[in-house]
Amino acid sequence: MFRLLTISIVAAVLIDQTAVAGSSLAPSSSPYDHNGSRVSVDPQNDQITYDEPRPALADVVSPDDVLFQGHIHFPGTPEPDKTTHGIAYAFKKGCAPAPYPVTGSWSADRSTLILRGPGPVRSGCAVTGSSQSSPHSVLKFVSMMSP
Repeated sequence: MFRLLTISIVAAVLIDQTAVAGSSLAPSSSPYDHNGSRVSVDPQNDQITYDEPRPALADVVSPDDVLFQGHIHFPGTPEPDKTTHGIAYAFKKGCAPAPYPVTGSWSADRSTLILRGPGPVRSGCAVTGSSQSSPHSVLKFVSMMSP
């Protein structure tokens, strides 16, 4: 009886682990901190959106504004494209969001996503170039979920 129970428990655990390994390990949408704003990182829809912009951005960014659109590779998922890359958007009051290309990767513990790309340089609302020293050239997203 004890041996049969042990085998049943081990089989159930193996089936459960197989189901997890075969499914997407990426959350459908998880809260992250980005410079004091709460954002949602959504690997299934390949986008990052603002949930609660920090007070300094309240008149620039609205909830649901898209900060990143592209491909979000979440480590451990069985997909051929292993990179995170796409278009990020820089916001400025009174101006249209400025798109620019970014690529990035996750920390080993999957708690932080860093995207990098030459951020836009503006003259008024016009984008006049891009620069690696732009304040938008490094975007850091830190999980707000408990480890």
